[in-house]
Amino acid sequence: TNATCSSGGSITGLTTSGGAPTPVITWNGVITPTMNLSGASAGSYTVTVTDGIGCTATSGPYVIGTSGGPTINSTNMVVTNASCLGGGGSITGITATGTGLTYNWNSGAYSTLNISSLNTGNYSLVVTDNNGCTASLGPINVGQNPGPTINTTNMIVTGTTCGANNGSITGISATGTG
Repeated sequence: TNATCSSGGSITGLTTSGGAPTPVITWNGVITPTMNLSGASAGSYTVTVTDGIGCTATSGPYVIGTSGGPTINSTNMVVTNASCLGGGGSITGITATGTGLTYNWNSGAYSTLNISSLNTGNYSLVVTDNNGCTASLGPINVGQNPGPTINTTNMIVTGTTCGANNGSITGISATGTG
């Protein structure tokens, strides 16, 4: 079996027969009590059996691979700012690969990959697979859209004449997004 971030791999099912009694079993030169190798890191392994009179048999190499754990892809991530009143922000477009994935944003505040209705702040994602291996992303900053602005640079005030209702204020502009 392959090694994971939380446990070593193994090579099992090999047997030895024949030869003089009391064989010595070594995996890559390290004496082991049985033909089964467990708790091993990823790599190449060869087993050698030496019997009681010095005859040897070798088998391998056998390769223990690694299960790399989950991966996070943020290439298509879109961060939408919160409104000037708060809320409405989002983080979307993130993908994750692995087996049995769970998602945890900001220590449990959110448990889905895409999150919304966010206030301004920093958000960090931890993805965990079924082996307990993790990958993380962040912090990701969700900003805040500014409130409207008023521009009076071109403002013109025209007064009334002789008590008539003919005064005006023009040239004022307002811009912004909620």
